[in-house]
Formats: sequence, structure tokens, C-alpha cells
Amino acid sequence: MTQKYEGLAYQWVAQLKDGTEVSQFDENGENEVLFKDVKDKEIVNFLLEKVDTKKREFAVNLTNGQFTAFGRNIKAAEGAVIVSDGGPDDKPWKYRLIYFRSVTRHFTGSFEQTAMEIAFVIGWQSTVTSKEGKTRNVKKMMLVFDSDRIAFG
Repeated sequence: MTQKYEGLAYQWVAQLKDGTEVSQFDENGENEVLFKDVKDKEIVNFLLEKVDTKKREFAVNLTNGQFTAFGRNIKAAEGAVIVSDGGPDDKPWKYRLIYFRSVTRHFTGSFEQTAMEIAFVIGWQSTVTSKEGKTRNVKKMMLVFDSDRIAFG
């Protein structure tokens, strides 16, 4: 059992292929489902839901690689390859979920913490094969900061 949301601006919600949803925390925020318990399930959408409003602001679709922010579909930075109909080898891409949190803490010279920022990272990776038979791992990630700023990597 973990602490209620404890300083988190977002919780994750996994929408599964069978139509069910798994939320990181229960309605009261008292019991947490660990990410490791859902990461290998058939996730079709992975969302970040604002803890205080329950509004689902950010998502990655694992059937087509599409990112959504503030209700709008967005493409990752130039050079991103987002396909649903197949890669160079004409096989559909299989998108594997990327999710983690990064915490940055700022300290004074006397080691007193002055600030903390949490970035929630969601995205996908896919192993694709070129026409020449070479394989490569493609990754696209969206960083969502607790201040609602976003960045792509």
C-alpha cells in the first residue's frame, strides 16, 4: 500500500484491448496498482489523468503510435515515423509502451531542497526491419511536466 497520490499531479490509466480500464489508484487514492502489474497486458491506450480534476489530458495510442495532448492529436518532432499500416517490410508495427517518472530536485549550497519537478514520460518503441533486412529500434516519447508543459524526445 502506498501513500495517497503524495505530490503527484497525474496518475496513469491503462485502457485494455478487452475494453476494461486499470487506474493507478483506486477512487480514494489509497490503493495503488503497480505499473509492473499491467505493463505486459494488451494495452491499447495509455493515458495520464489529472489527479485533482480526473481530466485525461495526455495519451499514447499503442495501436497506431498517435499521441494526444489537451484533446488534440499531435505528431512527435520531425523525423518521427508514425505508421499503422506497416513499416518498410510491410508488416504492422508493434508498439511497446514506455512509461516512467523522472524527478528533479533542486538544492541550495547547504543541501536544502528548494524545488522539485516531476516529469511523466509516456511513449512507445518498436523494432522495425528495413528493406535491406536491418533492424532498428524506434522510440518516441512525450514528457509531461507537473506544470502541464510538454516536450518530445
